Amino acid sequence: MPITPTINHSSPPQHGSSAGIGSPPLGRDGESLRTTGRLSEDRPRGSGSGNAPTGQTLSQPPPAHPTNRNLNNAPHTGERPINQNIPPTSVSQPTQIPRQNPTNAPQYHHNGPQTPPPQTNNQTPTERARNGRKTRANIKVATLNVRGRTSPTLGQTQTSKWVAINRAMRDQKIGILCIQETHLCPEHMTQIDNLYARRLRVMNSSDPDRPGCSAGIAFVLNREITNTENATMQVIIPGRAAVLSINWHQDKRINILNIYAPNNLSDHKAFWDKIRTEWQRLNLATPDLMLGDFNLTEDPIDRAPARPDHEGAIDALRDLRNTLNVQDRWRLDHPHRRLFTFSSAQQTLSRLDRIYASTRHAESLIDWDAQISQIPTDHHMVSVRFAPPGVPHIGKGRWSWPLSLMTDENLLKRVSEMGITAQNEMEDIVIRSEETNPQKTWTTFKQNISDVAKDVAKTHLCKINQRIKALMKDLKKTAN
Repeated sequence: MPITPTINHSSPPQHGSSAGIGSPPLGRDGESLRTTGRLSEDRPRGSGSGNAPTGQTLSQPPPAHPTNRNLNNAPHTGERPINQNIPPTSVSQPTQIPRQNPTNAPQYHHNGPQTPPPQTNNQTPTERARNGRKTRANIKVATLNVRGRTSPTLGQTQTSKWVAINRAMRDQKIGILCIQETHLCPEHMTQIDNLYARRLRVMNSSDPDRPGCSAGIAFVLNREITNTENATMQVIIPGRAAVLSINWHQDKRINILNIYAPNNLSDHKAFWDKIRTEWQRLNLATPDLMLGDFNLTEDPIDRAPARPDHEGAIDALRDLRNTLNVQDRWRLDHPHRRLFTFSSAQQTLSRLDRIYASTRHAESLIDWDAQISQIPTDHHMVSVRFAPPGVPHIGKGRWSWPLSLMTDENLLKRVSEMGITAQNEMEDIVIRSEETNPQKTWTTFKQNISDVAKDVAKTHLCKINQRIKALMKDLKKTAN
């Protein structure tokens, strides 16, 4: 009597389950290849597999049903029916797995490692990926007066400067950028979020009277470096002063005060007094950093030609600094050095853009810098790296070949000769040992070419480095 094979349509075995030795192979979705017809379609006719007679086409899969079904009663599908004279050992039953409730059971693919699906919530996939980001122990903080949102050199759009801001945040790896004179209206913020929300989170405070053409400050957070999930901004004076509170590293938070002072020095005393009053009224925590465009210098050395600023404005600023317990760390570290961040149309220079730090962070600030920004403006970008004590020192990294050496024909010729010598030595090895083996020869070859390249680099770059040092020395003499 011929034996009629039956096929179980219950759930296929999970990945890693122990099925019988004669179990049919599983397809992409975990179902038997014999029921889908893919086994005969993927294998050329005449290739004996031991699973079905040669040249036989398998039938279409029957409709899903929790019980076994006899293939003899299957409806005709237009294909050749399956051969009923199959030896009993050619089809084995898979390991029986109880069916799961399809509404509650997680769905897995059986063609790779199984991972549970992400929990369903109201966040977008991008937001879920950002949660739980491991932030760096040190972070680069910068300030810049961008002088508006548009620049003719970058295009005619209403937010053309933000292309350069996004690029600067990416290239310079800035974690937090405090900008002034943003001139952003709600429609501009919507456009910026639509274009750059993947990398940047912008927290803006506009001028209440003329938001599109006056004042405005903003915190620009780099999502790739900082944890922006719980960042908050407290506005003290709209468009002029605001404080950012953000998770820094692990469970620590930092508070950063962003300032854009008035241009008129006669308004400074009331401005600084109002910030001090509001700070005490709101009972805000002591800021870790206070930075921005102060439109004021405390020392005559910070102006060229040197001159003192409005005495009342300076006293009000110093009163605020004493209340907040912050100090000009760069000036304390460089008491006799001159550095300017703004050049006016009258050919005067001044250090208007500064970063003040809390006294408890005196040893936490490194890599001070003030340079011309790729964002079109008449101010320089001032930056510092905030690294607390105890963080492991990060050096310059491994040495690499200068790109200029890749076109040195004499060096390349020497490297080729050394490579041929190393190859011959490896081919001459008859008996491998700890001292004589291809790995030792290869390591020696790499070390030799690195030493040769370093010697050549010193010769090539010596004149260039000397010229750079001479120019920097002249620049310091001119500024001081």
